Amino acid sequence: MVCDDDATMRGVVSKVATMAGLTVLAETDSATGAVDLVDRFRADVLVLDLALPFGSGSQVVRELRERSSPCQIVVFTSYAADDPSVRELRVRAVVEKPDFIRLEEVLLEAAGGAGERGVEGDERRGRVPTRVGFPPPLALSPSGLEAPSSFAGALEALEPGDGVLVVRVSGAESTPDRHGRLLAVDQVLNVARLLRVVLRVQDRMAIGDDDVELVAVLLSAGRTGVVSVWERLERAHQLATNPGVLSAGWAVVEPNEAPTSTPGRARDAALHSVGQPPGDRLWAG
Repeated sequence: MVCDDDATMRGVVSKVATMAGLTVLAETDSATGAVDLVDRFRADVLVLDLALPFGSGSQVVRELRERSSPCQIVVFTSYAADDPSVRELRVRAVVEKPDFIRLEEVLLEAAGGAGERGVEGDERRGRVPTRVGFPPPLALSPSGLEAPSSFAGALEALEPGDGVLVVRVSGAESTPDRHGRLLAVDQVLNVARLLRVVLRVQDRMAIGDDDVELVAVLLSAGRTGVVSVWERLERAHQLATNPGVLSAGWAVVEPNEAPTSTPGRARDAALHSVGQPPGDRLWAG
């Protein structure tokens, strides 16, 4: 069973579960639906998000435990590092989104019938606090994109160690008719939703100038963090079997960069490196 509020994420998680040797019986986006479907199908494993539009993941855990359900619950959430109460949940494991590799490992163990364990040993993706004085987004779309004017403020506030990631969606170029334009936009938004779950809460993203690129600002990410985000996005895109081919470019602001030159140089370097071989993609500032 898979319970998540995002349809794209449910599809990716279902692919991971299948790769781990499990059969996905049903998917849902609500707490009530998760409890009912686990009972109806007598599911052995439930992959559960905590943030749901109707009810909460914590509520699902409590209700299943009250019913003495033998279902093994794997919490897959973006809030594991921020919510101490997650540690108190009696679940098989807590995996931080979007660590699909770790999720697959946990589901492989669940498929093998290993006993329940606590969450203390689970790996969690690091998250740094939102930077003091960093301009907040004025508004976000359902896909996590912000307006260009708001995103420009984020670019201007870059500091040494921050990264800029540009993702181009090849095959999303629109045809002249209205239908082709809508299909192209939908394809880019699909990738944006995947990128949203890969980024941390303090990171930002917007659509690039030509509408087939996504530009993301990653605070204090450094080279390792930027590369990690790109690799996770690539894997999520492959698992989701979305149309189109992704290519990326990135840049990291150097300590000696003058603040006034940082936004343009970092973004230009990232744009220039799109489609280059992996070893040639990184420019400083």
